[in-house]
Amino acid sequence: MNTLVADTSVIINGNLSEQIKSGSIRDFEIIIPQAVFDELQSQASNHKEQGFVGLEQIQKLNKLSEDFGLKIILKGSHPDINDIKFAASGRIDALIIDIAKQNDAVLYTSDKVQHLVAEAEDVKTVFLQPKIVQEELEFLKFFDNTTMSIHLKENQYPLAKRGKPGEFLLTKIGEDILSKDYLKMISSQILSATNISDSSTIEISKTGASVIQHNDYR
Repeated sequence: MNTLVADTSVIINGNLSEQIKSGSIRDFEIIIPQAVFDELQSQASNHKEQGFVGLEQIQKLNKLSEDFGLKIILKGSHPDINDIKFAASGRIDALIIDIAKQNDAVLYTSDKVQHLVAEAEDVKTVFLQPKIVQEELEFLKFFDNTTMSIHLKENQYPLAKRGKPGEFLLTKIGEDILSKDYLKMISSQILSATNISDSSTIEISKTGASVIQHNDYR
């Protein structure tokens, strides 16, 4: 049985799940590094959307493994607090590459830098190109050419500031009260866009809040 190691990017963006469903991955042992799982768990505990998305994708992978006869295991040591704290600096990525080395496995990633580093370290790697999402992000439907900002809150009507600086009104822009699931879908869409679009970036990610720049929107 062949072995692959999944990094955080191919889990969160759903590329690994798509590869399994398409039949591209068969007779594989899929290793999810403990460092990846712990990082996602930490993010979810701190109310960061990418953590919830990642953990939900792991649940999906476990279900797919049953349907397609694959074996999914957690492997590796738990990262320490500094590994998670400095994940953006490459600490978790280095642990993931180490797992691939130790298990003579192929690293699957949608992170171009991770792919290049793995190649430089002579680790077998497959780069899964992030999919370009053609559908329009849901939140954009609330904007028109007079909208300055929108305010979406669970169990409330959607509101928008419309007008211009110093001369605007806070206006109800929908007749449906917003549900938690609907808002979660919107946030997941925006987060996914940061993984597949050069014009989307996470500027700030803190407990309970993220600041994302998507094209002309923040």
